[in-house]
Amino acid sequence: MRVHLALRRGLIYLLPFALLFVALIGRVAAPDLLERLSLFCFDIYQKAAPREAGDVPIRVVDIDDGSLSQIGQWPWPRSVVAQLVDKLREAGVAVVAFDIDFAEPNRTSPQLLLPLLARNGVRPEEAERLLAVVPDPDQRLAEAMAASRSRPGETRLPLPKAGFVWVGDDPLGRIANYSAAVFDLPQLEAAAAGNGFLNQSVDWDQVVRRVPLILRLGEAYPSPVAETLRVALGASTYVGRAAGANGEQSFGEKTGLTAIRIGSLTIPTDAAGRVWLHYAMPRRDRSVSGGRRPGGQLRSRPFCRSRRADRDFG
Repeated sequence: MRVHLALRRGLIYLLPFALLFVALIGRVAAPDLLERLSLFCFDIYQKAAPREAGDVPIRVVDIDDGSLSQIGQWPWPRSVVAQLVDKLREAGVAVVAFDIDFAEPNRTSPQLLLPLLARNGVRPEEAERLLAVVPDPDQRLAEAMAASRSRPGETRLPLPKAGFVWVGDDPLGRIANYSAAVFDLPQLEAAAAGNGFLNQSVDWDQVVRRVPLILRLGEAYPSPVAETLRVALGASTYVGRAAGANGEQSFGEKTGLTAIRIGSLTIPTDAAGRVWLHYAMPRRDRSVSGGRRPGGQLRSRPFCRSRRADRDFG
């Protein structure tokens, strides 16, 4: 009886240690396994309890099949994109955010058409005279951006539109750092009220579950999500909080970023400056076809963005 009782007591104490030992061995032998299992559980929660969409004042101007059939193949001339920006401004949107790269001159710009005409036998002076009356689509888009103060989506650095203030220990220690970037055209970058990167953070299965609010190219730069909020809220500075800041416990460890404040909003992040996504079910009323005429179709909304993903930092 005493042996049996001692054995039962021993199992009560030894079993937790055995489980802890197995977990430690698994962590060392297969470090990605536990993370993949946690992401699998995260996906189950997402499907079981999707976020309530609510009436968030954001609309996606979608470059869909209807837009392509009405306006033509993508990419559209920048003058068409400029008209879209003008229509959105007239409809009363507060911020227009592009998730598109404008890194190269428009293919219909006069400076690119001039060599093409010359190769086809048009005399240079005649070609220059013809193209002198053709507006530059890139300049047209820059003027539309400057009028609405919207965000457009080598060796120089991106043009910063806001400052950063850091509080705490080593806030950028775990932020992904890049060595080069693909930039928008200088005139478009200068005309925009915000400027952010378009990189995504994908997990091992190529699913986006976390979105970075900041990345580094030597110094910190914001995402288009962060920039859209900043411009809409009228803020000029991001405030990043890390472990060791007032009210943030560090226990002597440099655990990286914990939150970013944008205007009146404080957004919790992980150490890499990312936020977890809580997906909502898709809703048709969240999108507006880019080919529709805004008159009677597009309602005034505080935010609006275009949909056409590419990359900015690389």
